[in-house]
Amino acid sequence: MTTKRELHYLKARLLFLEKMGLAETCGSNQWHVRADLRAILTALAQANDRQRALAAHRSILSDAHLPLSLTDVRKLQRPLEGRVIGHGEEEASGRTYMIGGH
Repeated sequence: MTTKRELHYLKARLLFLEKMGLAETCGSNQWHVRADLRAILTALAQANDRQRALAAHRSILSDAHLPLSLTDVRKLQRPLEGRVIGHGEEEASGRTYMIGGH
């Protein structure tokens, strides 16, 4: 059975998701949550992890205007060149990654 406190926290979470455009109220205590909610929240968490990694290394990219890209090292056809800014591990998947700059 759900307690009054748990319902309060659940409603607070749903209101937060509504502000993000990920949920909407459909009447009294009824909500519609986007089908891709998990994928969106995972992508946001991964972006946050990368930002934390950059902050932890107290590093900034050499040029903030350069586009960011994800490179799968298994598919490289030529060596990458540049400096290593930092590295880390994604909490959700356990995959390691490196952040580099020109």
